[in-house]
Amino acid sequence: MLCVNGRDEWISGEGKWTVIEDDEIKMESIRLITLSKIPSKSSVVSSVRPRVWSVRRSVEILQSRNGGKNGQRIMRRFAASVAADNSEDEKGGWYRAQSKKDGGRWRAGRYATSITFQVDSFKLDQDIEKLLRKESRLLPEALVDALNKRIRAGEVEKAMKIFELLRGQEWYVPQPAQYLSLLRMLAERKQFVHASKLWTAMEKDKLPHSVETCTALLNVYVKCGRLDAACELFERMKSIPDCSPDVYTYTVLMEGFLHANEVTRVSKLLDEMRQNKIHQNTVTWNSLLVSFGRLGKFDLIEEAFNNMCGGRPDSYPDIYTWNITLKSYGKVGRIRKMEEWYVKMQEMGASPDIVTFNTLIRAYGRNQEFKKMRNVAQNMLSLYFQWDEVTFNTMIEAYGRARMIEDMEEVYRIMKCKGVKPTPFTLTTLINTYAREKMFDKVEKIRREWMNSDIRPDVIMYNSLLEAYRRSGNLSLLEEAFSELENSELEPNENSYVILANAYRSHGLREKYNEVMAKLSQFRNRPKQSKNEGFGLGKRMSK
Repeated sequence: MLCVNGRDEWISGEGKWTVIEDDEIKMESIRLITLSKIPSKSSVVSSVRPRVWSVRRSVEILQSRNGGKNGQRIMRRFAASVAADNSEDEKGGWYRAQSKKDGGRWRAGRYATSITFQVDSFKLDQDIEKLLRKESRLLPEALVDALNKRIRAGEVEKAMKIFELLRGQEWYVPQPAQYLSLLRMLAERKQFVHASKLWTAMEKDKLPHSVETCTALLNVYVKCGRLDAACELFERMKSIPDCSPDVYTYTVLMEGFLHANEVTRVSKLLDEMRQNKIHQNTVTWNSLLVSFGRLGKFDLIEEAFNNMCGGRPDSYPDIYTWNITLKSYGKVGRIRKMEEWYVKMQEMGASPDIVTFNTLIRAYGRNQEFKKMRNVAQNMLSLYFQWDEVTFNTMIEAYGRARMIEDMEEVYRIMKCKGVKPTPFTLTTLINTYAREKMFDKVEKIRREWMNSDIRPDVIMYNSLLEAYRRSGNLSLLEEAFSELENSELEPNENSYVILANAYRSHGLREKYNEVMAKLSQFRNRPKQSKNEGFGLGKRMSK
């Protein structure tokens, strides 16, 4: 819309005339004019020029009539509108630039991720060196994220390959935290060789030794049973500036000595800690209590507990201390002593947790004191503790060992009604119990149940099923289950081959028996995996 000839007549885009008499409506119309852009026919003239002209002419009209007040206000509005438009244009340009930048980083991240997948499949160090000649400027965030994922998953070989790729980048700066995370993973997986190579790489990168990294390497040596190397590193730490052993270093080394049943060397280390004024904390004493319980040193357990109670506040017993002590007495069948410690726990004001109750249930179940076991389970519910999978598995195992089939099935029924998902340990216990009682129809029912669920069986579970079919004499189902095991992501172990061979021998199938024994011989003679690479199938009930 344009003001024409200084009159109260306005022309619209369609060429129609409109007369405006009210001043407020005029003001609103002028505001609408200022906020509209009139396209120019000329390609040279900007679309803003007619807009500026129309506002200036409108201001002249209002100044001649109202003393200039409304005109000034319109100019301020116009300036604000132009500034807003310019701001939007600048903002849009920034968004476009940022989008382009983010798109480039996204593509670089995808490319770096694809390179990490290639490195996972490499078998030789020469392949990584050849790759680094071409790919030495990959996106840092993508490589660090790939390394952290493999560390969390415990994939030793893949993590070490990605770390070599990371060290070969042009932008690489050594980070102590990355070495520390890798050393802790290698300690969990008991990888002595990789830990030694990593320590050499750390020295090449000229990173200063710290108490944390030295303790992590010491933990690798202890977990791998290299106590001589651990002691050598421990003595060397004392001569390195700002790297003197702390309470956690002593704790790790004492755990190694206790695992090797060298109690006298532990006593020497405790005396050395007192001389160096290194105070034992609760973590140190709890580690010692675990080892004392495993060795059956109950006199040392009571001595350590008294030291905790009479020591500093940071060494006072916590709930883990009580659970460790109760478990130590319960697993060897010293029920009365366990009950005394439980009463002492309540007298000292410590509140039990679900691990405490599960420890008591397991101890009573192993000693077939089922009335006390049920009382503890009911006490849990009265204290608003819900039964978890460990509670159910413990009770099912206890009833299964005692051949109390109805009670075992009742607990299993409650487990499913409560929405607690059965574990491979649960189904293995049921299969073993039914096979021992020659209830093979229920074994088949359990198998159908696991096939129709998302439970991922392990080799132990398959071996239980194979043994059940061997006892039933059903050779076809046995071969079917063994073939299913071979075609799965799992691998038969020595027990799997032994069960199949015994089944063939009992049926007089000599040729098949010889074939299985040949496979068993090959299995025994092949290079054994290290303990850390095997991803063991054993401990499925951790609490």
